[in-house]
Amino acid sequence: MDILEEDEKQREEELEKWWKENWKSIFGGVLLAIFLIVSVYFYRDYVTRQRQHGANEFYSVVLNGDINDPRGLEAVKSFIADHNDVYGELAASVLVKSQVSAGKYEEALESLKGAIGKGNDRILDNLLRIRAARLAVTLKKYDEAESFLSAARDESVKGVVTEIRGDIAAARGKNADAAALYREALGMVKDGFEKPGLKMKYESLLSEKGVKPAPEFAAAGVSGKKPDTPAVPESPAGSPEAAPAN
Repeated sequence: MDILEEDEKQREEELEKWWKENWKSIFGGVLLAIFLIVSVYFYRDYVTRQRQHGANEFYSVVLNGDINDPRGLEAVKSFIADHNDVYGELAASVLVKSQVSAGKYEEALESLKGAIGKGNDRILDNLLRIRAARLAVTLKKYDEAESFLSAARDESVKGVVTEIRGDIAAARGKNADAAALYREALGMVKDGFEKPGLKMKYESLLSEKGVKPAPEFAAAGVSGKKPDTPAVPESPAGSPEAAPAN
């Protein structure tokens, strides 16, 4: 019995010693865990409130304001400068629309450059890049347009990216390249969707020298069905050749 009591007393002493040596680290760990939990909670609450505030401000300043009024325009520009988020990108889109309507294409392009990446939203960023590429083509800044298109790598915008590359080739007088790119873009159009503008651009090149529609496309033009294989460029000797790569 004395041996058991002595063993129990020894364990108690060891436990007491261990607690004296480690209680600070244990207590500190518990406090740190509580601090982290509270911090996460308050951060989430802060983010939610910031988003709500951004949405309310976007509605009152951008959507409900008059961008055609000088003071309203300055308010929108200030909103864009203050918001490095999705709302800043959306506000920039509204500003760009106003600038394009006024024929201020250079200003619109600069606005788009400053907006891309603000909200770190991949889908919205790609839409702004496509819009910027179209503006760059209008301004005959073809290399700059290509740089925007190269950055828009998402599969969902591949068709429109290919179409704009066709616009660039056509603007540079490379009709065979443009036809091949338009043909590729037409092949990406999903069933149930129509792109009459793209088809019109493609067909307008068929009368140009060196571009000839494939038989399947010609037959589809008569029947109104979507072609399985759009037109192929024709070599100067008259024999079909493969379309140039992107």
